[in-house]
Amino acid sequence: MLNRFNFKKVISRGLLPLMGLGLLTVPTPRPAAASGETPVSVELMLSVDISGSVDSSEYNLQMDGYAAAFRDDEVIAAIERLPDGMAISLQFWAKKPAPDIGWRVLNTRADILAFADELDALPRPSSSTSAVSPWSGRIQGWTGIANGLEAATTSILENAYAGEVLVIDVSGDGRENVRNWSLIRDARDNAVANNITVNGLPIDPSNNQYVANHYRDYVIGGTDSFAEVAYGFDNFTEAVKTKLQREIFDTYDEFTVPIMSCQVTDSVTVAGTVRDFSDSHPDFQYRIGDDRNMVTTNLGVDRKPIYAHPDGSTRTTNGKEYFDQWYRDINGVNESMDYPITLTKQANDNFRYENTSFFPIDNQMMGNEGRNHNFHFTYEIHSQFTYEGGEVLNFSGDDDVWVYINGQRVIDLGGVHGRQNASVNVDAVAAQLGLEIGQTYDFDFFFAERHTTQSNFVLETSMNLLCDSDGNGISDLVESAPFGDPDGDGFVPIVTPIGGEEVITQDIDEDGVPNWQDPDNDDDGFPDNEDPRPYIFDYAD
Repeated sequence: MLNRFNFKKVISRGLLPLMGLGLLTVPTPRPAAASGETPVSVELMLSVDISGSVDSSEYNLQMDGYAAAFRDDEVIAAIERLPDGMAISLQFWAKKPAPDIGWRVLNTRADILAFADELDALPRPSSSTSAVSPWSGRIQGWTGIANGLEAATTSILENAYAGEVLVIDVSGDGRENVRNWSLIRDARDNAVANNITVNGLPIDPSNNQYVANHYRDYVIGGTDSFAEVAYGFDNFTEAVKTKLQREIFDTYDEFTVPIMSCQVTDSVTVAGTVRDFSDSHPDFQYRIGDDRNMVTTNLGVDRKPIYAHPDGSTRTTNGKEYFDQWYRDINGVNESMDYPITLTKQANDNFRYENTSFFPIDNQMMGNEGRNHNFHFTYEIHSQFTYEGGEVLNFSGDDDVWVYINGQRVIDLGGVHGRQNASVNVDAVAAQLGLEIGQTYDFDFFFAERHTTQSNFVLETSMNLLCDSDGNGISDLVESAPFGDPDGDGFVPIVTPIGGEEVITQDIDEDGVPNWQDPDNDDDGFPDNEDPRPYIFDYAD
């Protein structure tokens, strides 16, 4: 199923420049899990302030914010796409930490909504902080951030999970007033030394940075740590949502997903290009007959067919110069437009497109030239598929048809003729084509309608084709996925298709520079190393 991406965390800064150039993607091996530990993608501890400054209404707003965030569709989608789910727990703290509420794994929407319901059901304050929780008599009312951090770190290290990414979320509305502030740093540094990132959600209603700066200076730490400021309890929900999305996605500066197909659905839409020609073109409305081996067995480096007779012609064509115009935009010779087709899932689980009157550009571009249809055009599809074994491809139609897999011709129906059929059993030619199970390969399809009086087009396949309805080389699933929107502006990361994978590079300020190369990630004019508020996207802007 494609409800989860195959994330590969990249942590080697020395390799990242190569990755940015599309030369390398490096998966970090998962740390070996201790005996009995369950592997997860993320371990997240929510560490929540219930000190004396947090009154009953503020506590409710804080907990309502967490519950609402875990009911948000984008947050749910983000968690569902983690390969091994998210292990999560919550602890309250004031002067002392309360025991955490226990760890559980969130994989599915049902898991996540159940956790939100559990947050709703946690004990609520009545008229004072003393009724916040069953542990209120033990934790008391002061602000002990260091004690909370120490307990959260211990809980992560001693739980039953082995996470690729370890995070503590500290939310609160005040500065440490129990221990020396240096002890907060000690607690934070101990967490970081154990590969735990500490992020902050300071609640700063006055917008004077009093609390926010305390969190930046003493609390947050570790890889890509950040403080997401909530300017009051009323906007706590939005701040939590933003923070959760960043924690899930921004811990991955750059990661890859497999090329995504659409075959988990009932249809596959693939991009195509149609080019219209006049009937006066030398190769159109010309001779009739089969014309095999018109093109070479190997596709060109530009993924176009190569005319096999550079110094001559064939039965139905007039030489290389004219043929080379078929699948290229040539001013004054042809006109082109995008034309996607949708293959529909059949009872045998194959996907099929059938059109026994395939005239996609009637009365368009160069027009019908006095006929009932526009008969003179070419059509091409470029896609990819992941070879799983057992794939078949069937085509029936007219006129010319060539199909290439991994750059090598597997169907040749060249010529101007009536409806003809061809089939490919991919397993039977896999060795010849150099295919290996689990690898992704190019699929290139070329069609030409060159003569009256009919046009048939029937394509059926069990191939796991890339679904890319706009033809930009990036799968529809990746383009529509909520990879995080730190500032709520519709941010989309940089996506680069490379071979059989799509490389996603985070770009928080959407300036076209990847986070790891950008000296100013919040785009405020201050370099991160001099910025009093690096990486901060808040709702006061």
